[in-house]
Amino acid sequence: MSLLGVDTSPLHSAGPVNDHINFVYTFIFWTSVVIFFGVASAIVYFALRFRRKSDDEEPVQTHGNNRLEVIWTAIPFAILATLFGITASNMSFITSAPANSMKVCVEGVQFSWTFYYEDSCGTPHATSGGRVSYRPADPAVVSSGGGKLYIPVGKPVALEVVSDDVNHSFYVPRLAGQVNAIPGQPNHMWLQADRAGEFKGQCTELCGSGHAGMLLDVIAIPTDNFDTCLNQLRNKQPPSACTGGNA
Repeated sequence: MSLLGVDTSPLHSAGPVNDHINFVYTFIFWTSVVIFFGVASAIVYFALRFRRKSDDEEPVQTHGNNRLEVIWTAIPFAILATLFGITASNMSFITSAPANSMKVCVEGVQFSWTFYYEDSCGTPHATSGGRVSYRPADPAVVSSGGGKLYIPVGKPVALEVVSDDVNHSFYVPRLAGQVNAIPGQPNHMWLQADRAGEFKGQCTELCGSGHAGMLLDVIAIPTDNFDTCLNQLRNKQPPSACTGGNA
């Protein structure tokens, strides 16, 4: 699977989690732009307006100005408080999955992803080679490999992200932020797709020689087809119903 020519820009949001992330990013970005040009303009203005016109000229000396001190303290504080408030007010939405979310366990291993549906990852168990695995012992648990995660359109999906070996990072730019997959430390995130389609992602934590090939697809399927898709996965059939088209 190649990412060449595929839209993976986080600015082209396709879900509510990334909408909130983009809102915070855009607000902070344009605030920074205004501050930069405001400060730069002030520096240029004062450098020209109050420049010394001769070597003998002594600039006016000002010792203490309560009004100025209040202004240059209050303005940065107001900017900082606003940015903090914007960020904090969105963080609870970004990090807390809705109560009606579908559960999926995301298991990373060099160099692939496996997804277990309608279940949490549970307790890891030892495997040969001294590694751990979160693969459920119950063979009835529906899963998909090959880096393909199937989700229903418009349904929130709560992900529990784990690793069997080294640190990985799960990231689908158009749907949500990224979260690390750390051995022995399950992490959590959620995402939702507002439209059918395939959304590309990748491991973003350097995890070994095959890191560049540790890609993933989140395939958002129309709700009417999703149960059929799960049944095909459950019965080890070709997932013909698990298609979302282009996003």
